[in-house]
Amino acid sequence: MIEVNMEVLKSTRTQTKKKSFKQIDKYQIDMSRLIGESYTSKVYLAYLISNPTQVFACKIIDKKDVTSFDNLKKLVRKWKKFNHPNVIQVYDCYMTDHNIYLITEFCQQGYLFCAQQQKNWSYQQIISISNQIIQGSLYLSQQQIIDQVITPENILFQNGTPKIDISFQLNSIELLQKSYIPQRYKFLSPQIYEEDEYTNKSNVWSIGIILYQSFQGSDPFEEQFINLIQRLAAIHKTKTIQFSQNKPVSDEIKNLIQSMLQYQESERVTMEEIQNKFSDIANLHNDNKKSS
Repeated sequence: MIEVNMEVLKSTRTQTKKKSFKQIDKYQIDMSRLIGESYTSKVYLAYLISNPTQVFACKIIDKKDVTSFDNLKKLVRKWKKFNHPNVIQVYDCYMTDHNIYLITEFCQQGYLFCAQQQKNWSYQQIISISNQIIQGSLYLSQQQIIDQVITPENILFQNGTPKIDISFQLNSIELLQKSYIPQRYKFLSPQIYEEDEYTNKSNVWSIGIILYQSFQGSDPFEEQFINLIQRLAAIHKTKTIQFSQNKPVSDEIKNLIQSMLQYQESERVTMEEIQNKFSDIANLHNDNKKSS
């Protein structure tokens, strides 16, 4: 049985010139190396003390932002057992008087759209990357992880492979509004906006927005909006998703994205259907590339 080390530990801090280190059990956290930040946590570079060549990411979560330690422990126990090439691996979890420290796999190539811009992916590469993201999303869905905030920022890259970083759920739309920057609203399903019941099809919506933006470089509803009310109004009045002729996309991908971005959850495709359809699309493009 995999245990999650959630007992209260005492952290120690040392300073060397311009660097500040914090020791948590067998890990040394470089507090001068902030490598990521979200609405629930800050992420720093970490090393194994016994072998500094082993590098990790340390996600530090303020205990005040955690409403249920039992739910957190359940999530981490499940997460430690996950084994999928497109999901971030978690190794250890510790708790001090004020913080929770989550030690995870370190991905050094940035998040989704940053990596896409840096590498200037071809159409075929976008299909391949999208297919892997869908596979990771399906795996999380099968593990009963309903991650309500899949955004490009928690799709990271290591050695060219996309890996989904599980984020921690927020408990109210009010907290979401206070914590989220406007550009991240667009990846949340309408059910979350309206504080309605939602299922893992909220992930289907998020991935649909991400796929559209990967292929089109823009948002399917509005490029600019001020608040959630305007966002919902745009979603309600949009019956058919429009695609730019300047960035051609196959009819198969258009139809799939359209089926993912249905307002009613009952009308959205499932993650299994998405995976099956997109795998066929990816295989078809691979076959065409080999024959050309």
